[in-house]
Amino acid sequence: MGADKPEVVALVDKMSTLLISKTPAQTVKKYLRGDRVYPSISARQTTGRLSTTKPGMTVFGSREERLVAQQSIILPDQGEVLISIDLSQIDARCMAAGSGDANYAALFEQGRDSHTEMAARVFGDPARRKDAKALAHAANYGMGAATFARNAGIPLHDAEVQLAMLREEFPQLEQFKNHLREQAEAMGYITTGFGRRVAVSPDRAYTQVPAAYGQGTARDVFLEGVLALPSSIASMIRIFVHDEVVLSVPQEQAEVIKSQVIKTFESVLIPGAEGIAVPTLADSAGPAIDWSGCK
Repeated sequence: MGADKPEVVALVDKMSTLLISKTPAQTVKKYLRGDRVYPSISARQTTGRLSTTKPGMTVFGSREERLVAQQSIILPDQGEVLISIDLSQIDARCMAAGSGDANYAALFEQGRDSHTEMAARVFGDPARRKDAKALAHAANYGMGAATFARNAGIPLHDAEVQLAMLREEFPQLEQFKNHLREQAEAMGYITTGFGRRVAVSPDRAYTQVPAAYGQGTARDVFLEGVLALPSSIASMIRIFVHDEVVLSVPQEQAEVIKSQVIKTFESVLIPGAEGIAVPTLADSAGPAIDWSGCK
């Protein structure tokens, strides 16, 4: 039957691996040590953002319903609760500050919703918030019209018109991105708002540069906040996912600790051009009995 042939057994093993749909729960189970996992956390991503592996935690940040449900396997320490704090639109805020574009920076003033503001400025209709959000994403990640059209599900002509409107409304933002591209093409890297170098492939500078600056500076803002936390609170951190930090805290202190973490993160100044100030904004969730309740 071939069961005793090594090549057949190897083929069956490979097929089984391919056919099994891995879930976050299965990934975590692989790395259990007793009833806990101890992930590896490093800053080895190109932009320096924290990467949590063994198990990989990025997938848990997904908004897909079935994956959000599986976040319930992430629990606080016994007798405690979980809280989470994440930075709001931090990549875009860093681009706004670094570019020195006063019109763009104004979208992020306290009390304003940047997507609604952009919809009003670019489309003349604040109700087109969803369209503005997609356009902002395209702007900050250097998407061309074809990629933007495909991702947003709109005709190519509409994508070209919208990107042109964006360049017209925020000219200094476009100039800033082009300046960074020139630096990357010449040097092979750009520097974040904090002066840290981020490697960029010169032949892919057009698309990589905006993300390199936005994500790289956002990473620096995030870690400035983490490092500014009192050691007693920093020791409560359990997970890093993108720009979110999850802590296990005593239930009776949850709101006080949450407020202190938010205050610490929001005290970090985003480096920017002279005369431009873009505030750091942090959102929070919890307390909850598991991570799925922190959404």
